[in-house]
Amino acid sequence: MTTWSNVIEPLSVYEEFYKDVYIRTIISDINQAFSYKPSAGISREEFKKIGIYAQNKFRAEDQISGIYNGVKFSLSEAIRIPGGTIVAGTGCSPEIAAVLFVATAFYTIYSNAQAFSGSVLVCEFYKKFSGQTIVASRTLNTKFIGEKEQMDDLFFSKEFRAFADDKVEARYLLTPAFMERLRELKEKFAGKMGVSAAFMDDKFYLFLNGAKNKFETTLFSPPPSLEDATEIKKEISELLSIIDELNLNPDLSGAAILAD
Repeated sequence: MTTWSNVIEPLSVYEEFYKDVYIRTIISDINQAFSYKPSAGISREEFKKIGIYAQNKFRAEDQISGIYNGVKFSLSEAIRIPGGTIVAGTGCSPEIAAVLFVATAFYTIYSNAQAFSGSVLVCEFYKKFSGQTIVASRTLNTKFIGEKEQMDDLFFSKEFRAFADDKVEARYLLTPAFMERLRELKEKFAGKMGVSAAFMDDKFYLFLNGAKNKFETTLFSPPPSLEDATEIKKEISELLSIIDELNLNPDLSGAAILAD
């Protein structure tokens, strides 16, 4: 007799093997010094502090961390958990039921428009900077971003909006090479959902909204292959390559530009 537990247990064992053996081996092959924690990721507090996306519930997982080209980083997945919906009970009056229905519809539209589910890259600056610089996908329109001063840069204005406390500092951070790489990552990983970034609290945040989850499988999925491993390695390497355009390494010159 087949029971629910007879199905769940093999699935759990297989998923654990997939992450603890298959994915961990891939990460180690990229760099043996990189750490992989399947149950860790960006905290909700840090995500909320940045304020680009709606404060939706998510579970953070599959954290890869280490040092890439002298820069400390953390790459993880933030998987959205659908919010609870308001259901009008049979005991409600028609007027109250109508109000609850409108509130539910508004909540759904708002959360769907600005919620986040995808990949998050966090890099630590070794150089201090004074202000906050936000690069937001044009698919977003939050009050936090709307209050920032928009930069006049036609290079990326069709796809991104940029806001900064310090325009001089922003021009140093948002180099043409960096913006080009940002557009490439959008096309490869996020598509219509868009890419956003933030420079704040001496950290760089990259959000790929809608990026596929690279670290999940099921018993019904095709068995993992060398081709799959190669593709995962390529995607992770491409995400980390944006660090090459950030000039984050403390050995690189540039701090003097900000001081001038």
